[in-house]
Parts: sequence; structure tokens; C-alpha cells
Amino acid sequence: VYFADTTNHTIRKLVLSTGVVSLVAGTPKQAGSLDGIGRAARFFGPQGIALDDTGQILFVADTQNNKIRRIILGTGEVQTVAGTGVPGADNGAGSTATFRSPCGIAVGPLGILVADRDNHAIRRILVADSTVSTLAGTMTQGSADGSSSTSSFNSPRGIAIDTGGTIYVADFGNNVIRKIIATGATVSTLAGLAGTSGTTDALGTNARFSGPTSITAEGITSLYVTDRSSHLLRKIQLGTTNVQTLAGGANSFGNTDGSAGTARFAEPTGVAFQPTYGVLIADTSNHAIHQYSLVAQAVTTVAGLAGHEAAILIHRVN
Repeated sequence: VYFADTTNHTIRKLVLSTGVVSLVAGTPKQAGSLDGIGRAARFFGPQGIALDDTGQILFVADTQNNKIRRIILGTGEVQTVAGTGVPGADNGAGSTATFRSPCGIAVGPLGILVADRDNHAIRRILVADSTVSTLAGTMTQGSADGSSSTSSFNSPRGIAIDTGGTIYVADFGNNVIRKIIATGATVSTLAGLAGTSGTTDALGTNARFSGPTSITAEGITSLYVTDRSSHLLRKIQLGTTNVQTLAGGANSFGNTDGSAGTARFAEPTGVAFQPTYGVLIADTSNHAIHQYSLVAQAVTTVAGLAGHEAAILIHRVN
């Protein structure tokens, strides 16, 4: 598992079979914006990460630098893909394009997709030449569904692409999960009701979320969502849009491993799925990474120690 250790300003790696954690790039507690090799590089509050299809390049949403970076895993080299470092909403060449607190990132057929939080938009970066464009959103806060050019978001933080190419967004400020059909250039609300928070399990827009932050897809069948403000791990069945709580206590802040009903999280912010290990959760305020077993329906801690700063955000499992 690769994860962004946000407040340490580093990118790290956890080998699940051994439990060993190692540094990939950046130096702990040293914020900056330097390209370079491994520890010589600098990040500033990185949040979103995603591997490309080859598993050799890791893309990073370097949130407080307002940049998109990449790490060549074979060499540890960190490069800036797009963003000048100055907050803004300019499209164009990567070297002149601007972002405003990019959070979530995903890689798919359309290129690199970014949940550009404070621009309230989903941005697209072409892998071939780093050209940046706006995929969806008007760059103004809102909750409108419809065409990609007229739809609006409210502080989107997480983004995922299923194996069929459909895009899903954790629309944090609206407390909903959005769906983008890129081929039809349309945005719709998959689950939750904009402007209404809660923890209700139900179908589609009858369900309620409270600060959904990160999202990941399991094939074309399911989505997993960290519902940060309610301290829950949620699941959405894509065929039925049924939303269910997998683990955590609704609005119950804590740090407890165990069965789904007794486990407790503290502002879980990152999530990833891996067929062998199940769902991995970055438990932000507990500074730990947990594993939710889909077979045992139980939560265990696989890295980190509650009360000690460690892992903040997971976005992709290798």
C-alpha cells in the first residue's frame, strides 16, 4: 500500500504481508516544493495518490503546494506534472495551469483526474503532454447535476474510476456521492442528498452521508467510502445503489479494533480496496491504517499507533 503521510509531508509504503513501513519520497516534517530523488524531494501536505496502470508511476496531489507531482518508483525521482504553486483555476499547459487545494486523484482512460477541492471542480491532465482542462464543474460552489459544463460541486475531495471507466466523486461539502459518465459528459447524484447530512443506510438519494472524503471502486460492483464526520466505513452496491455501513459507530469517535459493530474510527479519511486484504482505511485522527476484512467483517490495525502521528491518506493499493 502506498500512502500520503500528510502532516509528515511524505509518501510512504506499507508491505501488508510483513507490516514493514518505509519511506518513498520526502523528508518527515520538512515541508517544501522541491523535485528530486527520494528524501531530497519536498511535499507540502500531500493528500491524494494513485498508481498508473503499469504500477511504476505514482501520482500525488500535493495539496498545499497546489501541484500535481509524480514519483518514478524505480528510481524514487519526484517530478512536477502540473501546477505553478500559485492557487488558481487556469487550464492549459502543465507548467502554466493552476489548482486550488487539489485533494483526490485517480488515473484512468481519460488521463489523470483531480478533485480540485477549492475550485469545486474535477480537472483532467493528459498523460502525454500534461495539458490541463476542466472535466466537470463550473468552478463555483453548488450541487447541480446535468452536463459537465453546467454541473457544480462543493469541495470535492475523493475521486475513483471503476473498471468500466465510470467516475465517482466524494462531494464532501454536499454530503453526497456523484457519478460522472465521461462519454456522455453528464454528472448525476448517485447517493445522498445535497445539503443534508446523516448516517442513514438506504437506496441512492434516500441514504445520508456526513463528510464523505475518500472513495475507491471494486471492479464495477461496489464502492467503498470513508464518511469522515460520522466516523464510518460505508459501501455502495452499484447495481442497486444500496448504501450500507460496514464498520464504525455512527458519530462515535474512538479507536477500537474488532467486529464491524464494535470497531471505532476517528475521522477516517482514506480508503483503498485490494482483493486479498479487503478494504484499507487511513484513520486520520488515530494516525493509523486499518484493515477491514470482507470475510471476517472485522477491523484490525495494520500500521501506526493511536496518538502518534502516522498515516493520513490512502488512495490506491498496488
